[in-house]
Amino acid sequence: MTQTHTAPKTIGEISLRDDRLTLATTRYADGALAVIATDKDGLPFATLSVNLPQSKDLPDEMFYLKDWSENERLAEAAIDSGLIVPAPDNFEPVRTGFVLSRPYIIEGDAAYKTR
Repeated sequence: MTQTHTAPKTIGEISLRDDRLTLATTRYADGALAVIATDKDGLPFATLSVNLPQSKDLPDEMFYLKDWSENERLAEAAIDSGLIVPAPDNFEPVRTGFVLSRPYIIEGDAAYKTR
């Protein structure tokens, strides 16, 4: 799990297979938004965000989504839940290694919990 700098704030729950996971936001040490998932016992499950050099320049409610490798199904579940949505087209994806990380926004009422 990625080290973060602030206490997590719950934004909602998602289903992944037979598991209910809680999504929460926190901040990386550089101030960029971090999105984490915990299991029913509150234990770390995964980090949905990736902290890139460009992350700290995004608006408060925006982050780069890690939707590849072991996060693929988790990212799909988060998107399907409506808690996160793609950022407008004027926010470009960023290459990290062999993949592109796209910016996403915490949606609706959950967005105020990113600050």
